[in-house]
Amino acid sequence: MRMILRVVAGIVGIAGIVLVEPTEAGAVSAEATADARCVVIGARMFASSNQSQSVLGEKLVLYFVGRIRGRSPEAGMETLIEREGVGVKKMSESDIDSAAKKCIAELSAAGAEISKIGKKLSQQ
Repeated sequence: MRMILRVVAGIVGIAGIVLVEPTEAGAVSAEATADARCVVIGARMFASSNQSQSVLGEKLVLYFVGRIRGRSPEAGMETLIEREGVGVKKMSESDIDSAAKKCIAELSAAGAEISKIGKKLSQQ
């Protein structure tokens, strides 16, 4: 888990080593691009000295990397995240905060769905 975060952190220029296989990222869906932005934002949060923000960043990275892999396994993860990393660096802090809220809301919705499923399963 920490290796994935170091890889993503390295890709967006925070720290670490890039160990992701490069592939063509030309025909990537808008959803995969949005997910990559959430990975970059999560990596920024993960690098925070605030522990709760760092933990949330870790969860964002893992969730959205999984979504990209599940939705677009052929996507060039490294290229996609690098591209979004450059885009996020150009964003204002208020735009980053707004995008982070969207990412967190998506993660929270998925968590709520999983909790609901778990509750139903435990009642069987």
